Amino acid sequence: MQGYILLKKSQLAWDERDGARMLTLAQAVQDGPWTLPASVRSEAAQQEARGHALTTRDLAAVDRKLNEARDLLAASVHEHDMPLRNMSTSARVGWIAERLTALGLDPTTR
Repeated sequence: MQGYILLKKSQLAWDERDGARMLTLAQAVQDGPWTLPASVRSEAAQQEARGHALTTRDLAAVDRKLNEARDLLAASVHEHDMPLRNMSTSARVGWIAERLTALGLDPTTR
């Protein structure tokens, strides 16, 4: 239950564009002692990627976490027998870059 609450708080931090809080909470979701479904871990990895994009602008970390999220989402298909959403890494990185630009930030600088 704690992992779900931390994920929700991370999502709320995204709504407030609080990148540092979002990043820390998303990492806590993944590092906790609980067992979460792959779909929830996938969302936490996506949140961490967003946090990196907003705070560190470390594109390698963003790419790594989005790949992890994609793999976890694929694993969740087997857990829940649900269709796989289109989640290409390049599309996610492009989306994050668009969001940074919309916030007046340059996604190409650190």
